Amino acid sequence: KKNCVSMCIERPVSGKAKEWADDAINASQMQPPSVAMASDVREIAARQQQKMMEAMETKKPGIMKKSDSKGRGSDALKIVKIAPGEKHDVIIASDNEGKQLRRVKE
Repeated sequence: KKNCVSMCIERPVSGKAKEWADDAINASQMQPPSVAMASDVREIAARQQQKMMEAMETKKPGIMKKSDSKGRGSDALKIVKIAPGEKHDVIIASDNEGKQLRRVKE
């Protein structure tokens, strides 16, 4: 009626509290769904879950590294050369113009 909620969110600190929180999370994940699914829907969900697990197992090659014929990264073979006539200064824009920067707590 009042459209408000009160919450207290805590982080487990002690080993016993962490174990209790992990047990609570795992117990809720292992519970069967509250609505019974039809057999065909269960099969489709199981196939989709299997596809997702297979996709997680197969690691995609990184786009930043190119592998050589032996399967190792060829980054060690690359040498970066900077031409002497190229510009070395880069202007980086910032959005704090006209604002006082605040000190960050350490």
